[in-house]
Amino acid sequence: MPMGGPFVNLTPLLVLTDLRVRLRLGWARAVKGPFRNLPGDPEKLRKFRNLPQPTTTYAIHFAPRSGSSRLADILKRAGGLSQPGECFEPENMQRNAAFLGAGDLDTYIQAISRQRGGDGVFGFKISPLQMLQAFGTEPAFHRHFAGAKPIWLIREDIVAQAVSVTRMLQTGVAHASGQAPQVEDAAFTYAGHEIGKWVRLLLWMETRTERFFETYNLNPLRFSYERLLAFSPAQTVQVVRGYLGLGGSSSENLETSHRKLGTDTNRAFADRFREEQPHFIDAVAQRRRAMIENLVDLEPRCDTPDA
Repeated sequence: MPMGGPFVNLTPLLVLTDLRVRLRLGWARAVKGPFRNLPGDPEKLRKFRNLPQPTTTYAIHFAPRSGSSRLADILKRAGGLSQPGECFEPENMQRNAAFLGAGDLDTYIQAISRQRGGDGVFGFKISPLQMLQAFGTEPAFHRHFAGAKPIWLIREDIVAQAVSVTRMLQTGVAHASGQAPQVEDAAFTYAGHEIGKWVRLLLWMETRTERFFETYNLNPLRFSYERLLAFSPAQTVQVVRGYLGLGGSSSENLETSHRKLGTDTNRAFADRFREEQPHFIDAVAQRRRAMIENLVDLEPRCDTPDA
């Protein structure tokens, strides 16, 4: 069913989404915190604490299916830009903390930033959900990473992004695999209510992240999934290194192993949802306009792949 008439007010939807998410994450953090049953291991921890502290830190803020794995892979392969993984995803935190010997958040940050901070640079990815799961609040995150340079990665087509999330959840496939896309398409069925739910949740993530930047007067480097596909990996690295003040590097022949997962089925489902919810989509587009206008711009490479 259509989500409202010609004048859709997104504010109540976002307030309700915020309440639901914070209640759910607050309960999960209280019951299953990442450091529960991790006493810490001083011997392990000492080895990592003795490593030099990075002089440059950057955080890739992202929402699901925005191309963050592709961006992280490009930066990792370029060298000198850390291994920007999801250090604050709860399950990753538990595994990493056990390996590092960390028994609390402060020692975890000290250890992992040094372990992954080769060449003096520490980078990591973090979603709005992970920020709340790991730190509880945005101010708590900022207290730990006030000096981190933010990179903000979105997807210009939020409907395609929501379709991609629903595809991933239905098929269990997050990245391009060896099997034919038709096999995965067979397990992917249209669910307009799920796509709509994810458009609202993704919009909530964007709204919360933009508010975080505004609160702390941060001016992030703004990328999008679509522009990552249009830029060469070398161009992407050049922009990121310049933003971080690290100077140039030789990454002319840099490639990435990440390939686009979407198919004609994704595009058909996105088109169908737009036809079913025109007023809702118009309201969402209006709310996101300024954010998209501020994206980084470069001359695209000549061999631009299909988006």
